[in-house]
Amino acid sequence: MDLSKWDIKLQSDANNKYFMFPKDETEFKKAVFMDNKKKGLIIRIFTNNDEFILDRVVNSRQDDWGISPYMFISNTYIDRQQIRYKYRNYKIYAVPKVYEDMLPPKETNTHNKPTTEEDSDQNKGENMKTIPPLNQILYGPPGTGKTYSTIDKALEILGEQIENKDRAELKAKFDKYRQNGQIEFVTFHQSFSYEEFVEGIKPKLIDSSNGAESSEMSYTIKSGIFKEICDRAKQNTKEFVTNQKVTQFCVLDKNKTLWRLYTLPDASIDNDFFDECIKGEYVKAYYDYGGVALNKEAKSGDYIVIPSINYGEMSKTIRAFGILGDNDDRQTKVNEIYYKNVKWLWVAESTDKILRFNEANFNRATFQRVKQGKEAIIDYMNVLLNKDNVNFETKPYILIIDEINRGNISKILGELITLIEPSKRIGASEELRVTLPYSGNEFDNGNGFGVPSNLYIIGTMNTADRSIALLDTALRRRFEFVEMIPDSSQLKPCGDIDLAQLLDKMNERIEFLLDREHTIGHSFFIGVDSLGKLREVFKLKIIPLLQEYFYDDYAKIQAVLNDNGMIKPKPKPEFLSKFSDEVNDEKVVYEIEKKWQKWESWQFVKIYDSKAAKSQSQDSSESDENE
Repeated sequence: MDLSKWDIKLQSDANNKYFMFPKDETEFKKAVFMDNKKKGLIIRIFTNNDEFILDRVVNSRQDDWGISPYMFISNTYIDRQQIRYKYRNYKIYAVPKVYEDMLPPKETNTHNKPTTEEDSDQNKGENMKTIPPLNQILYGPPGTGKTYSTIDKALEILGEQIENKDRAELKAKFDKYRQNGQIEFVTFHQSFSYEEFVEGIKPKLIDSSNGAESSEMSYTIKSGIFKEICDRAKQNTKEFVTNQKVTQFCVLDKNKTLWRLYTLPDASIDNDFFDECIKGEYVKAYYDYGGVALNKEAKSGDYIVIPSINYGEMSKTIRAFGILGDNDDRQTKVNEIYYKNVKWLWVAESTDKILRFNEANFNRATFQRVKQGKEAIIDYMNVLLNKDNVNFETKPYILIIDEINRGNISKILGELITLIEPSKRIGASEELRVTLPYSGNEFDNGNGFGVPSNLYIIGTMNTADRSIALLDTALRRRFEFVEMIPDSSQLKPCGDIDLAQLLDKMNERIEFLLDREHTIGHSFFIGVDSLGKLREVFKLKIIPLLQEYFYDDYAKIQAVLNDNGMIKPKPKPEFLSKFSDEVNDEKVVYEIEKKWQKWESWQFVKIYDSKAAKSQSQDSSESDENE
């Protein structure tokens, strides 16, 4: 393939190579906008060792080409992310449609093969799947799809294929991962605290033995959302599974019945007979508290678990798993207590090695069949009991923090600001642990609290709410930042109104009058397909946002709207003629047009086309009837 007639540019930060034909910029642009069926641009992407990735056809407007072809191509969006951020070490070819035959074919590798062993080794590494960052923040103006994109980012980390997938399907997968505890979502705000995020002490108001309010106030340590997901992530690492002690290796049958039995008859730890059951290799239940069911319904060969406690977050945890045997002879000798033999397969050696299953929720009944979370428990125990024969893969866990910059970072994270750094994670070269203020070193069998290396943190930040320059410096150092900018290519025309041009022109003026952090995102206009909806968006969302941006400086708002009649000067009051010496009579006061339901299409067109006038618009009443 002769590349002498191609314009070749290297993107230094991502090491992408861009190949553009024809080489002459003017000729390139002219060919893109040919007035025939071949109008448009084709972008074809290959790995650095020439494996085809995808084609992207772009139909753009000439207004977009105030920049060079290279800049336009590198800023083109694929899966809601610009090419220059999405790809690293790739070859990106771009030609006008009319020159499609110039592109390298998808099926064969015909260009620039590695010629040395060193080059070949380098390409092997470059062709590997991109490793997602452990900590990343999606930042940008309001309405650019930051929170929306967290679903895609999370599913990518979990290894799901998201390209060409329906949004409803992706959301269903996301919800399933949330349900099983692999994804958590939290929103920071000014009142959010360390006690809610990491751990705190909470008053215990209920006596768990009978459900009545306690006569005496007591407190319990409650883990916050961050500590909880760290615990789950640690439980699903290879190291944790390897260090668990099991008494026998066997394969479990998911069709068998699973029971659970509490060993705290009066919810008092002092009366817990857990150790007695483990040493005696049996379980027991009182007549009125599950004894009859244990005796008559539970069969030999069924499985049984013993939960940690029967209220609060610990009701999702277990500390032993076994296989039920026959009824024990002791039940005939002891009044109102029933016994059943158990072959214990796994017992938690310490409180830190108990297992948590977010899918389960063991309610207060002493002895009961497990239905919710049964499959997850048996699946995990199968891995645990066969860990020497199973290639266990560490599961990724994801914490999404929406509006991360709205919280007081020092107050919420405390010492964890250090621990989330990749090099300080559990198992990393410079692993760090801390003693938590309430639970101390309880985490990880007394080793102290640390952040597992399979926990990913995705934050979102609205740059209009607080400038990125003002963000906590310690947080900036530990996160990778992905900019989300308004993408007008996502918008479709609304009748004779070009929403993409409308958005671009408004943002161009806002950036000049204010800054780029206060531009308007494309999501405000997603789904706008009628004049009525467009009026509502402007009246209820766009204009109030502009009022906030410009602190009610209506002259600038009028400039952003290109003096389209939505903002008008108010008539000057009569009293000015009497007090002209004391009052500035040159002051102009503006107001929003009250009859916004009658805004016409030409007023929206005028935002991007100064020649638009009322006489050029279609009859607005006709548009209203069609809505």
